[in-house]
Amino acid sequence: MVPLLEKHGAEILVADYDARALEGDKRSVYVVLRFESEEAALGWYDDPAYDPVRKIRLGSCDMNSLALARQFVPPTA
Repeated sequence: MVPLLEKHGAEILVADYDARALEGDKRSVYVVLRFESEEAALGWYDDPAYDPVRKIRLGSCDMNSLALARQFVPPTA
């Protein structure tokens, strides 16, 4: 998985197997990735080499979610 992330310029910001769930059901792992652009993130997601990983991810847990969020830029006053 790491070589595939590196291929698309991803940075792992968070990878926590023991995060404390404050609301909702606790997940087995929480991961936050940063990509240089939306195109890079979609390149990783659409990469055929990610397919086997996606199948494992989707088949290994009940709660599956993946979001593409843009960087927060505070409004200027």
